[in-house]
Amino acid sequence: MSLGAMQDFPLRLTRILDHAEREHATREIVAARADGSTHRTDWKGIARDARRLASALVKMGVQPGDRVATLAMNHDRHLTAWFGVVGMGGVLHTLNPRLFDEQLTYIINHAEDRVILYDASFELIIERLKSELPSIRHYIRFDDEFDGVLDGESGDYAWYDGDERDPCGLCYTSGTTGHPKGVLYEHRATVLHAMSVVVPDIFNLSARSVILPVVPMFHANSWCIPYAVPLAGSKLVMCADNDAARICKLFNEEDVTHSAGVPTVWLIKSGGEWISSIELENAAVGCPGVAEAAAIGVPHPKWDERPLLLIVRDDDSDVDEDKIRDFLAAHVAKWWLPDAIEFVDELPHTGTGKLSKKDLRDRYRDYRFENAEAMVGRD
Repeated sequence: MSLGAMQDFPLRLTRILDHAEREHATREIVAARADGSTHRTDWKGIARDARRLASALVKMGVQPGDRVATLAMNHDRHLTAWFGVVGMGGVLHTLNPRLFDEQLTYIINHAEDRVILYDASFELIIERLKSELPSIRHYIRFDDEFDGVLDGESGDYAWYDGDERDPCGLCYTSGTTGHPKGVLYEHRATVLHAMSVVVPDIFNLSARSVILPVVPMFHANSWCIPYAVPLAGSKLVMCADNDAARICKLFNEEDVTHSAGVPTVWLIKSGGEWISSIELENAAVGCPGVAEAAAIGVPHPKWDERPLLLIVRDDDSDVDEDKIRDFLAAHVAKWWLPDAIEFVDELPHTGTGKLSKKDLRDRYRDYRFENAEAMVGRD
């Protein structure tokens, strides 16, 4: 007599969605969209729409293993795409809109993406890149085209059932040194990651939790939160524009119990507005002669905080402050330009190789901008 393992099945991401549809069908998903509206659905609705998208992608000629890119923020349609793409055997390739055009062009062409689903807010990026993306067969705008794609499908679709070690996701670095480098995620590893996120000593998620992730869905697989939440059956709240006031309102109105994001997301606060330290750093490393850059907020008597930009030059580079400022002026808003640029031999890093902003803030705690006091009282 032969014995089979009980409930043995490949660890594929669609199993998580099947679980959420079966056990947590009506658990709410709230999406504060970029147009100011708030859309409500549930895991049953996401599963239905993910099947419709999977069917539509197959009709477009997308094959298992093909890459489907998204250029989008956190919202329900993007979540649908996360499951719809992997559900038909495709590889979800999240694109970082903060990268330079040259980096995005390289990444999309290197991945040989077949389809791009994107937010209308990134229309200008798409229009600038289109002529340089030979592998793309279809462009689908989430805001006004995505629903029409789904409407053409019944949702009667059986998930593609491949090996648990098939690829499911693709993310690229920002290319701070050399070309951006891709990281390929497998179904098995991602399911195990999602299981680990749920446990008490990490995010401690349950069906009673309400989580609003601030970490973007285009960054590091959003720490696997979009896959962990349906596993736990939590309520998911998303905000497409990450506006601080809107997020605070959602925290209060939706009874949020959990959130996720790093301190640097609050991307330096100057005069009541937020400056993205990540975008400022990405812009700075694009300047010829700059090897590495870090931006931190330094107290300012008038503006609350202003950016201090720390630069490590390339070997034998003579890049100076004027060249960096001229370069930044073409890539960031004028009021984002740093109040000071300091050149250093090296920057501190964490054990995982990331810039250690904590060490930098400690090191420059007593830093003062020249003539900052004279700004007080001026318009």
